Amino acid sequence: MKEKAVIYTRYSSEKQTEQSIEGQTHVCQEYAAAHNLQVVKIYIDRAKSGRNDNRDDFQKMLADSEKGNFSYVIVYAFDRFARNRFDSAINKARLKKNGVKLISATQAISDSPEGILLESLLEGLDEYYSAELSQKLRRGRKESIEKGQYVGGLIPYGYSVDKNKKYLINTEEVENVKLIFSSFPKFMRITPLVNFLREENIYNRSGCFFTNRQIESIFNNPIYKGDLKSGELYCKNCVPAIISPETFNAVQEILNNSITSYSKSSADFLLSGKLVCGECGANIVGESGTSKTGKTYFYYNCRNRKNGNKCNLVKIPKDKLEDIVYQKARTEILKPDVLSTIANKITEIIQSNRIDIKIENIKKQLVSIDRKINNLVNAIQQGIINEKIKQQNIKLLGLKDELEKKLDVIIKSPIFSLTSEKIKEYIKNCYSHSTKKELIESLIYKVEIFNDKFKIIFNLCSPNPKIRRTIEFEQITFGGSPGIRTRDPLIKSQVL
Repeated sequence: MKEKAVIYTRYSSEKQTEQSIEGQTHVCQEYAAAHNLQVVKIYIDRAKSGRNDNRDDFQKMLADSEKGNFSYVIVYAFDRFARNRFDSAINKARLKKNGVKLISATQAISDSPEGILLESLLEGLDEYYSAELSQKLRRGRKESIEKGQYVGGLIPYGYSVDKNKKYLINTEEVENVKLIFSSFPKFMRITPLVNFLREENIYNRSGCFFTNRQIESIFNNPIYKGDLKSGELYCKNCVPAIISPETFNAVQEILNNSITSYSKSSADFLLSGKLVCGECGANIVGESGTSKTGKTYFYYNCRNRKNGNKCNLVKIPKDKLEDIVYQKARTEILKPDVLSTIANKITEIIQSNRIDIKIENIKKQLVSIDRKINNLVNAIQQGIINEKIKQQNIKLLGLKDELEKKLDVIIKSPIFSLTSEKIKEYIKNCYSHSTKKELIESLIYKVEIFNDKFKIIFNLCSPNPKIRRTIEFEQITFGGSPGIRTRDPLIKSQVL
């Protein structure tokens, strides 16, 4: 059964039209279809600014979220939801309270700590390739897509971009992409595949292990079969393919048949796939049982013990263990040294975009164009006037106008004023509104359970990507099952 979603679209009065709404809706509907979501309603605000939340359909959508008729709100980009960070935080918190998640159809955010932070950053930054820039340069963007050129955003894993903005296969990542696609039919589900990649010590571009959402994003990106998709634009066979269309389509068929049912069946056990028995080394799995009174109990149990093999680890109540891990994760993320670690990671991501180099390259292009225009002017002054010179002049002036607009958007981006302290505030705000599932998925790499202690291994990157932050706690019995004594934790690093 498909989960229900609604679409929210908006355009301001600033040179936008009804076509903007149609384009946003089309992209959101494509996203819903690709992720097996049923769109039950579309909310539209025409000629309404995103600087405040005083929008009729927006307020109606927020009110309807309390009725429990849908689980997701899909927007084209996060700035369609709000451009004011304060309003965005308040209204997203309201949706989360009602069990509704906000999704952007064009701005995929990973499950890593940096990913959740970047979602918050996107709400407050006019990014280099923002929706505004897409509107201004729509014609040039369409031509670039048709030529198979990079038009902004995150470069897909497995690819690089040359100086002419043409996609190249990344020789350091391509074999991992092939392995991801070829291995999936063996596992049929994303979580076992992610665990396999971890066991093989295969890392993403940031030096962290792949998350479920990152793998899903790879599987749903047609670039790997040679097709380029950007928003509502699509171009077939315009970039180098890493896998065959048959392989890509076979993975899509498996996803359509299994991913939804698997997600629903495992959703209740938030630590599924992350628990390991410290006594025997086996995985710890979720189970349920019924008492004599007919009441159903949920707990985590060592797989060896479940199968009748030797292991003395006691069963652990599901809710108690998840609550304690969740609370410890929230406490850990707000510690000064952890905040600094993630802030430094975000700074690295920002610096990796090399905005200063982009600005310098645009300025060099503008100097070159001015030189060519001056040459044409000199030719005209010498009496050389023909249709070819006129067309060259028109083309150069148009290109100069596009580059000046692009440069203006980059220079005015608030990213230049982003400081380490501001990043830390974003992190605090972000995790204070995270649900238990979101926080566990993004922060917890593994939990090792012993009868006398347990260890939480956090998925926080250090300068060495193979090192994870480990915190060890004492453990006591609680109501016949393990509880947790949070006194005097031992904090250390562990090479995995």
